[in-house]
Amino acid sequence: MRTYPLMIAALALLCAATPLPLSPAKAQAVTPQASPACADHLARMHKKPPHVRFVRCEEQPNRQGKPAVAIYAVPGRYAARAEAALTRTFGLKPLRRSCCQWDGPAASYRAASGNDYLVTMTSPETQIRTRGNWRRVGAFEIMVARMTEEI
Repeated sequence: MRTYPLMIAALALLCAATPLPLSPAKAQAVTPQASPACADHLARMHKKPPHVRFVRCEEQPNRQGKPAVAIYAVPGRYAARAEAALTRTFGLKPLRRSCCQWDGPAASYRAASGNDYLVTMTSPETQIRTRGNWRRVGAFEIMVARMTEEI
């Protein structure tokens, strides 16, 4: 029988590096608490358009402004309504087809609280070339980045 020492060593390293799942009680104990900066920004500002669903918030301390980025999803059939609401509220430019997705430049917004935000909306990669067919896009993504440090 022939052994493969490199393959066995690689499998051993992989097994050692793969954490075992924690029980729910232990997972809760080691899960870090999100900071107050990371939240559903649109809901906090009372500016969340209908049909827009909060997905998660990610702190990005290594980026300029140390943004706390709230990520949202909106079904394609409601994307035009969400885009219109974001345009009215934050000055987002209408999305344009570029390469293989719908996107546009980020809109900057300063809230009454003094917090600075960047708002973007994009589609996933899609073959849809007309706005009238956005309903065929599964979901668009909206990102609202709250700057936690002055730039």
